[in-house]
Amino acid sequence: ECAEDQNICLSCGEDKELKPNGKCECKDNKILEDDTGICRSKIHTNNSQLKDGMRSGYYHDVKTNRYRRCPIENCATCDPKNPHFCQKCDSGFYRLGHNSCVSSCPSNHFLLDEKECLPCQADCEKCLNQTACVKCKFGFTKDYAKRCVPAFACEKGYYFELNTGTCEK
Repeated sequence: ECAEDQNICLSCGEDKELKPNGKCECKDNKILEDDTGICRSKIHTNNSQLKDGMRSGYYHDVKTNRYRRCPIENCATCDPKNPHFCQKCDSGFYRLGHNSCVSSCPSNHFLLDEKECLPCQADCEKCLNQTACVKCKFGFTKDYAKRCVPAFACEKGYYFELNTGTCEK
C-alpha cells in the first residue's frame, strides 16, 4: 500500500516489488502501464509493429521505462520518440496530418489507401486523388485534365461553358 500524499509505498501488489526508494516497480522485467498500474510484458518494437504486452494506443517511453497512452485520440500507434506523431489510427479512423485521427476526411481532402486523408489541389473543393478534381472552388473551373483553372481562362481551343462551369472544346 502506498501513501497517496507522499507517494511512498509500504508494500506492493503481487506483480510488483518494493524498491529502496519506496516506489513499487514491476517484477520479471515487465513494464508499468501508467494509467492502469498494470505490469505488462516487455516488448521490442520494430518500426511501428506492436508485439505482445503493449496494448494498442500506447507507446513505450524508454526514458521512464513505462507504457504511456498516445496523446492523440483514436491513435493506435504513435511514435515513441515523438508521441504527438500518430503512425496508425484505430480501425475506422484515418490520419489527417500526423497529429489527428478522423472518422471521415474533410471536404477538401481525399482518402489514400484507406489509411490517411491528403489535401486536394489548392483550388479544388472535392477530389478523387491529388490530380483529379471533382468540384473546383468558386471562381475556378475544371480543364480537360480535371485540374482547376481560373474561370474564363480556358486553354487555347477550349471555351468556358457557363451552364456546366467547365472548359469545353
